[in-house]
Amino acid sequence: MRASKLVEWSEFIMDTIHVIKFRAMVLCVLPVAR
Repeated sequence: MRASKLVEWSEFIMDTIHVIKFRAMVLCVLPVAR
């Protein structure tokens, strides 16, 4: 596996984790905001 491919994958994984964390945060905050 090439290093550049590994970097692409790690960036993709980090983006995915950020999206999941953001969604979890929104889901936690929305019921409280109401």
